[in-house]
Amino acid sequence: MAEDSVDEHFVEVISNVSHANGVFRVTFAQQEADAAVRPVTRLLIPANQLGRILNGLNNAAGEIGQKVRQQVSQAGGSGSAARGTGAGTPPSRHPARRRGGPGSSARCGPTRRNRP
Repeated sequence: MAEDSVDEHFVEVISNVSHANGVFRVTFAQQEADAAVRPVTRLLIPANQLGRILNGLNNAAGEIGQKVRQQVSQAGGSGSAARGTGAGTPPSRHPARRRGGPGSSARCGPTRRNRP
């Protein structure tokens, strides 16, 4: 059933985020050897759905991270579940959350809010 297949793209960074006419355009890229980025794909997200999509992705990543941590603790901390997943990587060390990289035109990381 080829018509049911979905294109897959390996991406490492968000290279650009823009908004026009009620649509966010998020460009994902791959990091090349010479510190340049090569655009791979672009998502077009209706502005009124952006929050829902980001929350869904964040929740899914949190659930996967929790499952990986459980597997690691059950394996005594030395199992293969601790390697190669990236799901348990702290946000500040995750390469996809770097700010201000080549080609960045928008802040793509978490924002800090001033609290009283």
